[in-house]
Amino acid sequence: MSYVLTKKGEQRIREFIKKCEEKRELILENGIDTANVEIVNEGDINIDLFFNNSPSKGENFQHAYPVTDHFAQDLVLEYEVDFFDSEKEEYANSILNVVEEFLNEKECEIPWQQSDGDCKVKKQELIERLRKFL
Repeated sequence: MSYVLTKKGEQRIREFIKKCEEKRELILENGIDTANVEIVNEGDINIDLFFNNSPSKGENFQHAYPVTDHFAQDLVLEYEVDFFDSEKEEYANSILNVVEEFLNEKECEIPWQQSDGDCKVKKQELIERLRKFL
């Protein structure tokens, strides 16, 4: 199964890595443990999600990553919130293409643009909002 991260998923991974770094620093500062292990990075998580520990279709991704030699932190990514299967990406891109074609064909004649007259800006704004969904 091939997956695609959402913007929210990418953000959740960055926040998770930061949390691991903060936890590691706190543990080391207090002399609780040693750290002969590397902190996980975005690439490591992507490899696990997409290849090594890839969840079954419709399941969340959950994996523990080492913070220090004896402490780990769990990462949970929610299916269809933080990531989705690539078939849905193709579907979403198809929808975006249809919307773009429709807006071009209708010359952006949609109700909310009549009030400000800035059709091109509003059209691009709508397209960018749809892209953020991916």
